[in-house]
Amino acid sequence: MEPYSIYICDLILHPYPNANLDCFQDFVFTAIATVDRLQENIQWWYMSCDNCPKMVIKETDKYYCKSCGIYPEKVTPR
Repeated sequence: MEPYSIYICDLILHPYPNANLDCFQDFVFTAIATVDRLQENIQWWYMSCDNCPKMVIKETDKYYCKSCGIYPEKVTPR
């Protein structure tokens, strides 16, 4: 079978409503990207609750998870 390539922007920006995408089910897609800039004014990670993947809020010496409504014993940087 011949390799097939398509730009991701073509799939996202120009969807083909009548296309049968089932033929892509068993394919492996490889994306090649180039980072052209970094946003320096934002944090690249957050502390998350170990009960769920949601972000926790630091309150004095503990973290609070709004999603679970608890102060988790352990938090994980993600």
